[in-house]
Amino acid sequence: MQIRVDQIQHHREILRKRQKDTCPLCGCKLSAHLPSLDHDHKTGAIRDVLCRNCNQVEGRVNAWVDRGRRGEDRIEYLKRLLHYWERHTENQTGLIHPSHGKVRYRRKRKAKTKAKAKVK
Repeated sequence: MQIRVDQIQHHREILRKRQKDTCPLCGCKLSAHLPSLDHDHKTGAIRDVLCRNCNQVEGRVNAWVDRGRRGEDRIEYLKRLLHYWERHTENQTGLIHPSHGKVRYRRKRKAKTKAKAKVK
């Protein structure tokens, strides 16, 4: 059943109480954060109530996965990504990227930002 816009708050409250006022992703207290009625943007199906932060992250991750998966199943792609991160919790190669932790790169970036601000 498709709900009307004026019913969003009512259904958000019902789900929030059913979820014991807890965000299913981060575990925060929903009443302390702006709760969002999460839904699937392809089907419109309402899923749960998430805190605003998790709802935004879920939406962004979903969009990024759609870009990265290149037609593959979204869940399988995410499983492989999680496996990849788990596999690399320790440095496997022993190598460090040249831009990591270098003060000069941070200074360069800061100088560029300052220069752009002066131009405006």
